[in-house]
This record gives sequence, C-alpha cells and structure tokens, in this order.
Amino acid sequence: PRIKKDFPSYLAFSKFKDAEAILDKDIDQVMEIKYLKELRSMIYYHQGDGFQGEPLPEMAQRSTIEDIIIDSENGDLTYVGNSKSFVQELGPLLANPGGRLLDYDSETKTFNSFENFDLPIGTVAKRVFELKDGSFVVVTNNTKSYRIER
Repeated sequence: PRIKKDFPSYLAFSKFKDAEAILDKDIDQVMEIKYLKELRSMIYYHQGDGFQGEPLPEMAQRSTIEDIIIDSENGDLTYVGNSKSFVQELGPLLANPGGRLLDYDSETKTFNSFENFDLPIGTVAKRVFELKDGSFVVVTNNTKSYRIER
C-alpha cells in the first residue's frame, strides 16, 4: 500500500532504478535470497535418516497435481490435476486431468504402466476418492464430479 501511495502511476514508478530508492531502506534489510532447485512433481521415500526424492513420470509432469492416492499394498499412484489459478500471462495448465501410475518397481523406483483418466478437455480436478468397488470419484472445482470405472 505504501508503494502504491508513493507511486500513483507506472511512469512515476519507472523512474526509480533500484529497490533501495523505492523502499527507503538498504536492500540487505529487506531482501532474502532463496534458491529453487526442483520444479518437477515428486514422490519422496523415507530412507531412514531422511527422504529421497524421485520425479514422477513425464505424463504426470504436464500440469499441476492437486490430489494423490497411493495404494499401500502395490504402490499404484492415482492422481488428479490441472489448474486455471495462474496469472493471465502464464495461462491455464490443462494438459493433465489425472490418471493412474501402475506396476511400481521398488528396485528401479519406476512405474511400468499408465492409465489416463478419460475426462473432458479442460477439466480442473481437485480431489480423487476411491470407492469400495475400486472405481474412483473425481471432484472438480464448482462443476461436475466424475466416476471413473476400473
């Protein structure tokens, strides 16, 4: 709010060349450097004294992942995703409504097969639930829910 008050137009704001002039403080007082080293969707395995991250397969990297179910018996991973929540410049991420990563190999830490959820293009899924009969319910944001049969 203070910056907006001090600079009522983009033209006024554009005349300043550094953050110190805008903030009236030394940059070291307001800046903290963070490093981002991984952007892929990952699964983390507990390895006794810590965690080991492994990226999910390429088909799960096409968009955000909003919810995951992991079958503790066989390691199958069911997920849903997509998002329209980004800034306009980036646009929506709609390439991956969800699916199942199957046939987990614990030695290679890979999934050997994939089943795509056959959902309408542009579906933004927020939750997935497994029913007692083995089918799944995919819940979307403010629209329909879908039942996925195995």
